Amino acid sequence: MAYGNVYAANQVVDTTKSPTTFIDTTANGVDLINIANPNSVGVSVNHYNKFNVGNQGAILNNSKVMGTSQLGGAVYGNPNLNQNADIILNEVGSTNRSVLNGALEVFGKNAAVVIANPNGFDCNGCSFINTSKLTMVSGQSRMSDGAITGFKINNDLTSDFIIHELGLYANNTNDVDIISRAIKLRGELQAKQD
Repeated sequence: MAYGNVYAANQVVDTTKSPTTFIDTTANGVDLINIANPNSVGVSVNHYNKFNVGNQGAILNNSKVMGTSQLGGAVYGNPNLNQNADIILNEVGSTNRSVLNGALEVFGKNAAVVIANPNGFDCNGCSFINTSKLTMVSGQSRMSDGAITGFKINNDLTSDFIIHELGLYANNTNDVDIISRAIKLRGELQAKQD
């Protein structure tokens, strides 16, 4: 049963690989991504043709029950979930770069967020809420028995990671990994310091 769309202006789900992941919108217009149920090792695998975050932000719905999110206000429970995810993998399989211009919130149980895009990233004012660990990689994930075992990095010069003038803010995230052939800093990178 479909509850929402497989696409929004900022995200397009690859339904051939992620048939249950779907996108909705909160009452105040924030993209709400209802992630796939996690596998036996706690990884929710979500494939996209496009994964962007607009200025208004986006929410990864990792809650089985209704509640209040920081970005979107009232959010219903994700009907895909039998359990909460420990890791939310967001993988882009097209030729589109990821453009992250706002906050990405994990609603519900906090989780590690992985965004894998072999085409690269543009981050301009991106931030992360309720994210225990953040990994952004200009490449593809490698998996074995449901677990992420590593990444294949794209060596193309255009698949870089650019932090633009408005910066990247991960002050409330315990660990931040940016993995790319080239990283360009044109703005500020803030991360938690122990």
